[in-house]
Amino acid sequence: FHWFTRRLFNIVNKKLSYIDVIIVGLGPVGVTAAYTLSKHPRVRKLYLIEENQKQELIEREHPICFDDRSTNFLESSGLNLTPYGIWMGRRHTCIIGTYIEYVLECITKENVFNNRVQFIFGCKFSKQILSKFILKESNVLLIISDGALGTSCREIGIPSEYVQEHCNAYGAVASIERPTQKNAPKMELRVHNLAVNLSTYGEAFEFSRPVRFHLKMFGTLRHRYLSIACPKTDSISIKLLRTTQNHHIMRSLFREIFNTYRERTEPPLNPRNSLRFLKSSRTLSDIRLFYRRTTTAYNPHCRLAVTLEGEASRYYNFNTGMDVNLGLRGLEVLSSLIDNLSSTNRQPATILALQTKAKHAQQINREFINSGIPQTMLRQ
Repeated sequence: FHWFTRRLFNIVNKKLSYIDVIIVGLGPVGVTAAYTLSKHPRVRKLYLIEENQKQELIEREHPICFDDRSTNFLESSGLNLTPYGIWMGRRHTCIIGTYIEYVLECITKENVFNNRVQFIFGCKFSKQILSKFILKESNVLLIISDGALGTSCREIGIPSEYVQEHCNAYGAVASIERPTQKNAPKMELRVHNLAVNLSTYGEAFEFSRPVRFHLKMFGTLRHRYLSIACPKTDSISIKLLRTTQNHHIMRSLFREIFNTYRERTEPPLNPRNSLRFLKSSRTLSDIRLFYRRTTTAYNPHCRLAVTLEGEASRYYNFNTGMDVNLGLRGLEVLSSLIDNLSSTNRQPATILALQTKAKHAQQINREFINSGIPQTMLRQ
């Protein structure tokens, strides 16, 4: 009889359990998490806190690209990306502000039916803000997605200790900013085994062998990005590019690459206007992943669980045009975390759910270190 009563209580408790969710930071990862949870049956209230005003978010002009795994996740969540960018196979490129505006509209439409989402724009997160949303009778999940430079973690005492690991590749990046050009997404260009002759860049490179890079050019005509990468090697040419004090070498290298592979409608760069429009890495550098040691936390006194997402959890010092996908990986298990947290009031079960989430974060880090750069840059 006692076994049956306990089993019945657990079933009823799971059906009646809810959780309040607070999301700090409404970039691409934050709004995607918000949309996913706005439809979750266990979420009672959803508070969305953003330091900037809504108009500032939707005016962001830089492009983002979702890979096939991310587009599958977004489409399974109910988002239709087709009208808001261009497809390249199963990858989708769009403007970051356009994506944020679209997802915010979807959240607003969803809120008409359940009335549980509260937008708070122009508000900097703090302990005082957090205390307004914590109720003694309910569990609370705080999702921090305010980026690598955000201060929310410091506000609640999460240590800012990062681990950095090499990705077994060298790389350099460049951007070309031309405000008068159109800001429509362009198809990305990838060139593999691009042979670069460095003998014209000074006496140090006179007898060096050509270096073979993997090139990716992406973005819009207004915001053009170039990334070059190569597997880690000890060749003399690579050592010279990593240690050179002549910072004009990388600028000249990127200018030549852009002029070779630009679209016909794009004006070329010359030594004079490249000083105005072109910004590039000064040397070839180690590509590294930086991730926090602590990505989850729990405060039993106020029944507050915390998880870090997006660049608040991990980022890397390179630009492949697909950085957003690393942040979206953590959202794939967010619904199961909500299920586990909302169905228990016991501290051991809550800690176990957060430990499972932290292990998933470690798995994301390991996958990127092993295959992130090869998949996005080095493989054909």
